[in-house]
Amino acid sequence: MKTLIKNGLFFSGRVEEKALKKDVLIDESGRIKEIALCNSFDEEGLKIIDANGKWIVPGFVDSHTHYDAEVLASPGLKESARHGVLPLF
Repeated sequence: MKTLIKNGLFFSGRVEEKALKKDVLIDESGRIKEIALCNSFDEEGLKIIDANGKWIVPGFVDSHTHYDAEVLASPGLKESARHGVLPLF
């Protein structure tokens, strides 16, 4: 079953992109199929996860970080990259 994560504050990890509320469609294998502005998808037949008030930050591999302040102060997450965190796009 496809899953729709909706209404979350989406951080792409790209310096030039500001965080925006977006919806993320996940396919049956768990991979991101599409990212779009909120309410862009037909929800029929999808498992829905409401991420309102939460962050959607796909692809970060790390066992322990404090992104709560860093992602707001420096959206490119340069410090984490320097310390070996791997963002996957």
